[in-house]
Amino acid sequence: MDEKILSSLKKTDIQTKAVLFSIIIGFIIMTILLFQIHEERYSQVYINPDSIKIFQESNICYFIYGIKSFEKSDTVYNVTFYIDEELVEQKDIRLHPGENFEELKSVNLIGQNITGKIRLLARTPYNEYDVFFWIK
Repeated sequence: MDEKILSSLKKTDIQTKAVLFSIIIGFIIMTILLFQIHEERYSQVYINPDSIKIFQESNICYFIYGIKSFEKSDTVYNVTFYIDEELVEQKDIRLHPGENFEELKSVNLIGQNITGKIRLLARTPYNEYDVFFWIK
């Protein structure tokens, strides 16, 4: 009878160890997933409002736009410029984490309505950023 009790205790001990092992592994996996979820991927896309200049005689609009990367790895930004809903230009810009990009952009308004919306749309594999200003 003592052997039955001893055998039963050994089985219980193995089951307890298996349950504890499963709980520890589950906790480790949950912790790893939580840290990965909280790693935000984002960028700042902006138009410098003080830089916007419109020259009526030549129908050209100048402005400075920028992108600041807070991504976790190198990121390619597909940048598209629009006047109202008409595509003006499209280009790709690659930035390293923490890198800042600024560029003076000129948009030819010939054939366009001098009033309207100039829009910059920047897409990454994770997000889409949309900034614009109005011409009046």
